[in-house]
Amino acid sequence: MTKLWKNSLFTKIFGLKHLDMNIKKIYGILLFCCLLVSTALAYDDSLLDHLLATKQCRQCDLSGANLEGASLNDADLRRAQLSNAILSWAQLNRASLRGAVLDGVDLRWAQLEMVDFREVIMRKALLSYAELAESNLSGAVMEETQLQWANLREANLTATNLKAANLLGANLRDAQLIRTNFKGANLEGVNFIGANLSGTYFEGAYLVKAIWTDGNICELGSVGKCIIKQNSPN
Repeated sequence: MTKLWKNSLFTKIFGLKHLDMNIKKIYGILLFCCLLVSTALAYDDSLLDHLLATKQCRQCDLSGANLEGASLNDADLRRAQLSNAILSWAQLNRASLRGAVLDGVDLRWAQLEMVDFREVIMRKALLSYAELAESNLSGAVMEETQLQWANLREANLTATNLKAANLLGANLRDAQLIRTNFKGANLEGVNFIGANLSGTYFEGAYLVKAIWTDGNICELGSVGKCIIKQNSPN
């Protein structure tokens, strides 16, 4: 690009020296802008220390923070920004995260029992093997979230959006799934025994080998609905 500029009419009029100086200025401005962006995106270490010490951090920005294995039971993180944060193996039992933003968060193997997740934004999050028993996820947006083998027994997922989520082998026994959106989700082997499926949306959902509310197993071809093998009359 520089070679082309040097051969252009512009260079003949204004001179090569002037053009080279302008290019250097442009590079300097771009570098300065990149530094500003990286600084703006970095979380404040003092907020992280405050959270670990007090378990209080409402509306704070901890995007990308590393909290792997942290002990945060009963923490108040309402409306916090935790996108892309690492919380695998963390303990957050009974914590409040209502209205928090958790896009891309890593919560694999985390302890999340009785957590208030109401109205959270948690797209493309990692929650495989997480313990979510009795947690409240009503109204949460969890599109494309990974929930393989997660325990959601007695959880409240009323009006939760789980479009295209992966719930392979997850436990939803006795869960509230009223108006839950499972469109295009992978529900293979999911345990639905005792779950409330009033108005649940299953369009395009893969339900093969899922255990239905009455204990029957969904047969091959169970896409969008559970197909149960009919016993032949004696």
